[in-house]
Amino acid sequence: MATTPLGDQASVWTIADDGTGVMASEMGDQVVDGIVVDGNDVSFIVEVDAGGQFLRLSFSGVIEGDSMSGAFASDFGDFAVTGTRQ
Repeated sequence: MATTPLGDQASVWTIADDGTGVMASEMGDQVVDGIVVDGNDVSFIVEVDAGGQFLRLSFSGVIEGDSMSGAFASDFGDFAVTGTRQ
């Protein structure tokens, strides 16, 4: 769950061993490249189509067991993120 200026946004992230993935949400599927997992730390950059305006978001977070927390950094400030492995 990402807490954004537009409210909470739910999404499902699929992360592959090769550093690629997909972030699926009501706004559609966003391809994610350059995923870096270092120990419990995870980071990546994704461009999101927000109604015709593309936003470049940089994610940085920590995985603890089956939970994750972190934030997307953007030109509009940071968006808090929490998640649970499915």
